[in-house]
Amino acid sequence: MSLQQVSNHMELIQGALDEVEYRLSTLMLYAQSGEYRFLERASRDVARASAVLVQLEIERMDIFSNVTPSGSSHATLSDLSRSAGEPWKTLFEEKSLILKQKLETITELQQKVRAVCLEKIEVIDSTLTLLGGNGSVYNSAGHKDALRSSILSESA
Repeated sequence: MSLQQVSNHMELIQGALDEVEYRLSTLMLYAQSGEYRFLERASRDVARASAVLVQLEIERMDIFSNVTPSGSSHATLSDLSRSAGEPWKTLFEEKSLILKQKLETITELQQKVRAVCLEKIEVIDSTLTLLGGNGSVYNSAGHKDALRSSILSESA
């Protein structure tokens, strides 16, 4: 394995992070707009993009273990940049910073999507309760039941 292969793989990881961010942004737009019919599909898209990222991370550990002198699969890009000569040192340092920023952005976006979805569930729950009957999306244990079945049972 070479440092060029490490660089190429980190580009793949950056692309996968971009895809996760895009899919989360799409999910956020659907949640904010009230297009609930697309939430399940958008959620599956996020899960698929995340699964690709997990697979790339597993491959990254294998690649890094073949490149690091110690053979450690726990080596980070920062570790490699410290032991690499130029131009790899600078390239890996820059890539590490970019990837950390992307992870921060994705984490913030995940929290925002979660907050919006929880807010929408609360609004729907309140609406169903106001309509009367046992319309809550919460079950007796305090967990949210499937929103679809609650809405369908209210409209039946």
